[in-house]
Amino acid sequence: MGPWVGGDMAVGRGVGVAVVLALIGVMGAASCSESSEVDAPEPGDVGGPGAGDAGETASDAGKMEADAGEMEEDAAVLDDGGGPEDVPLTDVPEDEPPQEPEPGCVFVERFEQEDAPGWPSVWREAGGVARADVVGGQGRLIPEKRRDPYSLARVFAPGCGPVSGEVSARVLFTEAATQGVGLYLRSSGGWLTHTAPPGSGYGFFLEGFRNRRVGLWREINGVEQEVLVPVGEPLPSGVALRARFRVEQIDARTTLLRGRVWPEGSPEPEAWDVEVTDATPSLQGQAGVFGIDAYSTRFPEDAQEPADVFIDDIEVMSLD
Repeated sequence: MGPWVGGDMAVGRGVGVAVVLALIGVMGAASCSESSEVDAPEPGDVGGPGAGDAGETASDAGKMEADAGEMEEDAAVLDDGGGPEDVPLTDVPEDEPPQEPEPGCVFVERFEQEDAPGWPSVWREAGGVARADVVGGQGRLIPEKRRDPYSLARVFAPGCGPVSGEVSARVLFTEAATQGVGLYLRSSGGWLTHTAPPGSGYGFFLEGFRNRRVGLWREINGVEQEVLVPVGEPLPSGVALRARFRVEQIDARTTLLRGRVWPEGSPEPEAWDVEVTDATPSLQGQAGVFGIDAYSTRFPEDAQEPADVFIDDIEVMSLD
């Protein structure tokens, strides 16, 4: 706004002065014409016919000149790039619901900041989180120990949740035999049955805790359900993995789900580890948001706490 206002400032000030002078002249003329119609003054009147009107005209002119001065000051403030309130356009209330994503949206999270007690501010906790922090340039996510129905932490990132899209991420388990990580698309932002709305969406899970490699899941009204979970090689601990999950709306009633995982540093395979279609009506054509789950087999009665899982290099892209 600064350059545009500044370019018209000289013209605006000239027009403002001209308007004030013209109005003063018109009002003065009106006062003169009205003086021929008023009654003659009675003895003892002060100022003669029209004196009150002239005082009001002068007062009005003074006010208009003051208003013109205030307009010039306001314009000068705008020209300097300021305003009544300099509020960043990106400030959004914490409880504001996720907005509909833009076509072709891209979301990237590298956790490039220094160690911090929380994830970057764009992230929201859906529930079940014991710890979500940044350690060594990675996001750490640890679930609370629960039995209603299990220990599952969920976070989500509003802003990019396409109908058709894909997410890729780097995952590092520290105790894979007790851990799992899920990447969610079309998520409602809910957490199982504990929130309103409840959880929903499609998920791709790295399932170290069952000696399974990967699985495709859906969540309906807060209940997670297997769609396809083949038996595979156990996932390793202490070895960084890369995962990719793709969701495509292939017609009005059907969604194609695909996922793969491979060791970091190896070429990404062309084949998908799991691939299946799903026709759950409530999940078709839904944008939702992108979310991440961290699962643990530890329960409240267990002496050991859930192990750390690290997530990094998150990329979400719309295919719409």
